Amino acid sequence: ATEQKIVLREIRRGINPRLGGKVMPEGYSIQKEARLMQMAQHTGLIPAYVDHFQEDGHWFLVQQRLLDTKTLWGHAMDIYFALPPVTGRHLTLTLLPLFIKLARGLQKIHGCGVILRDLTRTNVLVTPEGNPCFIDLEFAHGIDEDSPWIHGWTPGFASPQQRGDQSPSTSDDCYAFGVLLLDVLTFCATGMELHKPAIMQRLRRNLADLDMPAALYPLIDGLINADPATRLDLDQAIASLEQML
Repeated sequence: ATEQKIVLREIRRGINPRLGGKVMPEGYSIQKEARLMQMAQHTGLIPAYVDHFQEDGHWFLVQQRLLDTKTLWGHAMDIYFALPPVTGRHLTLTLLPLFIKLARGLQKIHGCGVILRDLTRTNVLVTPEGNPCFIDLEFAHGIDEDSPWIHGWTPGFASPQQRGDQSPSTSDDCYAFGVLLLDVLTFCATGMELHKPAIMQRLRRNLADLDMPAALYPLIDGLINADPATRLDLDQAIASLEQML
């Protein structure tokens, strides 16, 4: 027996996803997620894998429930509404180091051969120590893996390639990383698919109003470049963020 808190995910009997024109076996997505979780387990950046199994035709994934964490959204809101009123310099010295940690953590996940493909304001958690954790690997895929990927995304955070159901790439996560950075500065990333120019205009105004580094604008713009061939990568993002501190 154990007192460990867990999260139990289920796929009900009879659900056979159709991916890449093929009908996949029942439990395909659960088994895929379980395998990818185990690949990245040693990083300590995702919930601990516990088990996955089939019971009466239903598939289950058991994983650690992370306690005493906040979503990136909630963590950022706490920073903005802290007393006394927050200054641009405080935001810079608080948010940018967190995003450097996030980028380095994402590099470690990629180093395990895993693309997350669902980096969102609620799928990135922050521990009391200020370290990032990544949850919900439902859309994750193996780097250079020759198998069907799960079609799906969270509005606002997915690259044009992911929305177009193209082959997964680490550049999809770079795009989402850029949107995450944009989101903690504008809190309106979900509008990216509705009117990207308006969101970028708001970003420029917010940076000026908050007295934060103007260099954040070209960094974010480069990360969310529609063309993955010229999209900024995580090394470039880390170098740029470090120069602003």
